[in-house]
Amino acid sequence: MGTRTPGGGTAPHTPDSGGSPSRQHAGGGPGGRAHTVVEGQRTAQTRAVRGRAGGGTDDMGRRRDWAERHNDPMSPSRPPDAETMNGDPVYHGDGVTAVGYDAQTMNNFDHIGRIPGYHDVIVHGESDGFVYPGRIGPDGTRTSGEPIHPAQLADVIRSNPSYDGGPVRMVVCWSGTISPDAGAGVRPAAQEVADSLGVDVMAPTNTVGTDRHGGPGQQPQIQFPGVWQPFRPETNR
Repeated sequence: MGTRTPGGGTAPHTPDSGGSPSRQHAGGGPGGRAHTVVEGQRTAQTRAVRGRAGGGTDDMGRRRDWAERHNDPMSPSRPPDAETMNGDPVYHGDGVTAVGYDAQTMNNFDHIGRIPGYHDVIVHGESDGFVYPGRIGPDGTRTSGEPIHPAQLADVIRSNPSYDGGPVRMVVCWSGTISPDAGAGVRPAAQEVADSLGVDVMAPTNTVGTDRHGGPGQQPQIQFPGVWQPFRPETNR
């Protein structure tokens, strides 16, 4: 997908299950280990991934090999809890919201493990500042829905009855960075969500996802050398 350059705001530290800003392991997985790193005023949860077992990671990035967008996609097999303005299905869990219904989205929705205090949002992303709900075309191929602006994604998060107005973790590829080709003034999706909700957000600067064979309770893993980038609402905009 090309090289991405990290960007966005900072926070004093990223909360973890222990509530401490000190170095702490946050779970392991195939190919590496995850930990929280304090770097001056910036804390980022990094993931050293040297490989993926059997290519079995369900990354939440929009694929270049996806089929062209279909106007008549297949209906989702799992009834949604809500829909976006564009008609894409939205799924609500306890502390987690997913948009789209392709296999990667649903596997991450079913497998992701929670971090206390954070609401997770799962949808495909790109480094252009938008997110792309995964669909299934009429021929069974993966495709994407219409791009969604992150401000609309914030409304989707609010629609989940379990969302309590707290911090958000975006399980959305490249949502913590922005491509130089995105254009002047375009900001990372995570910054837009932080501003819209008025809460702290952490988001990956590379691809992110869970192991499709790993079962429930997994922490999402970021492709090396990506990190969890913290964002805070910008009040001067």
